[in-house]
Amino acid sequence: MIQVPAWTGNDVVDLTARRIRALADNPRFRKRVLAASEEDWLATRPGSVDLWAVWSAKEAAFKAVSKLLGSPPVFRHAAFVTELEDAGRADLTAFLGAVSCSVTGSPPELAYSLVGTVRHGTDTVRVCVWVAATAVHAVGVANTLRSGRPATDRLPSTRPFGLACSCSVSGGSVSGVPVLSARESALVRTPWSASVRTSAKEGLAAVLAVDPGRIEILSRPVGSAGGHPPYVVVDGREAPVDVSLSHDGPWIAWSCTYDSNTTEE
Repeated sequence: MIQVPAWTGNDVVDLTARRIRALADNPRFRKRVLAASEEDWLATRPGSVDLWAVWSAKEAAFKAVSKLLGSPPVFRHAAFVTELEDAGRADLTAFLGAVSCSVTGSPPELAYSLVGTVRHGTDTVRVCVWVAATAVHAVGVANTLRSGRPATDRLPSTRPFGLACSCSVSGGSVSGVPVLSARESALVRTPWSASVRTSAKEGLAAVLAVDPGRIEILSRPVGSAGGHPPYVVVDGREAPVDVSLSHDGPWIAWSCTYDSNTTEE
């Protein structure tokens, strides 16, 4: 497996879905998903939207930790414990440990952002969550070193890395991106799966400075980290890049980490 400077996970939640309100008011659901400290924090927050910020952060962290460990842990949501706070004027680039951070899209009518950590055992994932009226988008970063450092420490980095992410409504045309390759098309099961790959390819082309036609986003076999984790291929060779894809309802979202010292010709 290609070594990458940091693993990433991302998750988007469609807040207009019917299930959202019903689950937010379901005590059994909350008990299964939330740690006691998270319930205490949510009790200080107005409304129920931040429940989905916590949920999305956990989902993003699970994807990152699965790749960090090499195989997915048992996904007990309550075992992924979040600590979130309002981002305010926080420098998201420095917070995530990156040398650069490109947010090429975010939910429209963005209300506020949150930053924090998700802890699972000795592993810590740093997360940013964008909250809007109609969607929540979380992006997490975990370093490839399992340092076991407390959540207050900055994530160590073996190499400088950049981060890019995007969240948008599916259906718009994506400029400059060719039709998915035959190998990619074989992995696509829904229009949203195709759209998120297409959007991510445009973003990857920008950060890697390569033509999008040289890029493929493929998936690993069942049983590898995270089930079907995607990976990036450039000119037929796996690239030192990590990518995460997500979609819910009309929303598509992705994030990627890449070696900032690597350039393609």
